[in-house]
Amino acid sequence: GTNVLFSDEGYRGVVIKLSGELNKLKISGNLITAGSPVSLSSIIKKALEIELSGLEFAWGIPGTLGGSINGNSGAFDSEICDLIKNVKVCDYNGKIHNFSSNQLDYGYRYCKFPVNGVILEADLKFKQSSRKEIEKTMKKNMKWRRKYQPIESKTAGSVFKNPEGMSVAKLLESIYLKGKAINGARFSPKHINFIENFNNAKAKDIYDLVELAKDLIYKKFKIILETEIKLIGFN
Repeated sequence: GTNVLFSDEGYRGVVIKLSGELNKLKISGNLITAGSPVSLSSIIKKALEIELSGLEFAWGIPGTLGGSINGNSGAFDSEICDLIKNVKVCDYNGKIHNFSSNQLDYGYRYCKFPVNGVILEADLKFKQSSRKEIEKTMKKNMKWRRKYQPIESKTAGSVFKNPEGMSVAKLLESIYLKGKAINGARFSPKHINFIENFNNAKAKDIYDLVELAKDLIYKKFKIILETEIKLIGFN
């Protein structure tokens, strides 16, 4: 998955891949219902096809709808959870719940539900627009990504969340980490809040860069950085 880093030693647990009947989407007026494993790009392409606007900000963000909702992915002052009308969640006892948007607790890079469980599908509300305007926004957003983010490189996405009212990129640049490498991993010379696997890096190489940055930022600013990447299997 995107925004995920597994330890080189693996993970002692169960990983569930959602597919089958959940990997589909339905259209009803200005509403698109999509299963958790449906890719964001598929939803955006379908919305473009039927001239529905609202998700253009996510053009170029990899991953699935479920993962996007879980981390409330966003860009260009927009977030995925702002589009949610309803979301279906299966709790850990197998009971299915339907939650409306006003029952969700969400904010910068998080989305919480009244119960713990697995996201199955969501209804996303869009606005009618023209194909020309939607394509224009998509192209503008992708142009920005290509210019400022290492989207052609092997990364797990943005590494750290922005501390409240601050830019994590500026913090990292202030301690001169741009281009800093450990074996085959390095802080991207293009955008410092991405770590590139440029030469067969191990997960430990990436993890060590993350820990280095957290340590240096805390020593200089007394700020505890929080990762946007999910670190799994690390002590």
